[in-house]
Amino acid sequence: GEGGFGRVYKVIHGGTNTCHAMKCPREVPKTKDDPRILNAEIEIKILATLIGCPFVVNIIGLFTDSRYTPAVPLMVMPLAAHKSLDKCMSDRFYTDAEGKEKNDEKDVITPEKRLLLQILDVAMQVAHGLGFAHGKQVIHADVKPHNVLVMGDREADGLPFKLWRVNLCDFNISGTSAKATHDDSDQSNEGGDGEKKAGRGTTGYRAPEQEHGWRVE
Repeated sequence: GEGGFGRVYKVIHGGTNTCHAMKCPREVPKTKDDPRILNAEIEIKILATLIGCPFVVNIIGLFTDSRYTPAVPLMVMPLAAHKSLDKCMSDRFYTDAEGKEKNDEKDVITPEKRLLLQILDVAMQVAHGLGFAHGKQVIHADVKPHNVLVMGDREADGLPFKLWRVNLCDFNISGTSAKATHDDSDQSNEGGDGEKKAGRGTTGYRAPEQEHGWRVE
């Protein structure tokens, strides 16, 4: 898959024969100051501070592709079993882990209630991931279904179906909060790192402070 800044490939570890995801810049950078390299370096630095959170995608390994000048940064991460949330929403909310309809008479939960439970559970996991990031003074700045990976399914106590296990990903336009910069002198987008990210993100998903270009706290 790919996004505005990066492209993701499915790779296989030659020693363990396990599958992982490898993220690289969408196009080969031409200089060391190329925005594609800078965005990758930002994401690597931020994800390094978030290692250990079960609701944020974790880095497994870092490499550089020295075939190019400048060297291209590569990130290896866990492979999502069901891709991103936006690609899963239309065909998996009403199905179990194997993709079969639940018609068992014991399953008294209606499709509408099941959908609500899935939505609430995903929202809670994303909120936990954001809460952990905010505790590290990291502002994601582009939260949307495209940037939530459905890593797999998990058992839920008392429910006759499985819920999704999700991870927040794509921190390449993220930054530190304005509080972390200790810069209260400028309310524009030219202040600290967190302020530079204000106004960025995806139309329709931006927080009010991003939409208006206000300080990101």
